[in-house]
Amino acid sequence: MRIHTGAILVAMLLAAACGSTDQTRGQRIKPITASVPKLSETQYDDVMKAAQVPFDAYKEERNYTAILQRADLTPDQKLRTLYLRAVVRGTTASNLNGALQDYATLLSQLPPEHRLYKPATDNKIYGERQKEYIERRLAQGPKAQPAREFLDDLLAIGRHADAVAFMKSSNMSPSDLQIEKFAKLGYMCEGPGYGGPQFRWGSSKTGYHDVHWCDLKAG
Repeated sequence: MRIHTGAILVAMLLAAACGSTDQTRGQRIKPITASVPKLSETQYDDVMKAAQVPFDAYKEERNYTAILQRADLTPDQKLRTLYLRAVVRGTTASNLNGALQDYATLLSQLPPEHRLYKPATDNKIYGERQKEYIERRLAQGPKAQPAREFLDDLLAIGRHADAVAFMKSSNMSPSDLQIEKFAKLGYMCEGPGYGGPQFRWGSSKTGYHDVHWCDLKAG
C-alpha cells in the first residue's frame, strides 16, 4: 500500500488545530503589552520646566501638546499638562476655542474634589463668556469695527486661517504685535526664498524680524 505522507501531515495539522481550538474556545487571549515606566514627580517637573518658553506662548503650547503624546505620564500628570495647555491657549496663545475644548475634556475626567476642578470650571465659564462677546462682534462683519480689532478677534478665538485670509484680502496694515503672532503661529516666515509683501516685527532692543507669508515663494 502506498502511504501519502503529505496527506498524513495535513491530517496531523488539522487535528492539532482542532485540539487547540477545543482547549482555547471561550478563553480570552490577552494581548502582549509593553509596560512603560512612568515619570516620577521630579522627572515630570524637569520636563515641564523645559517646556516653558518665555515670550513665546505659541511654542510653549506646542511643547505641551507634544508632552501630552508621551506614554510615560501618569494619569494625573497628563491632566495637569492639559490644564496648563488650556491656560496658555486661553490667555497668550490666541486659541480660545482650543482652551474651551481642553477645559471640557478636563472636567469630564477630573473628580470634583481634585484641586484643578474649580479653576478649570471657573476658567471655562469665563472663556465661554469671552467667546460669546467675540462671536457677537465677528457676526457683525469686518465693517462694524476697525480692521485691526476684527483681526484681533479672529486670532483670539483661534480662527487663525480665517485671520490670514482676512488680512490678505483686506490689504490692511497689521500692528507689530499681530505680525509677531502670525510669525509665531507659523504663517509668516523669515529668511530668503519667500515672496509677496514684507512685514516687520521686533524692536531695537531685541532685534527686528523681516517676514513674508510662508506660502508665498520668491520668483
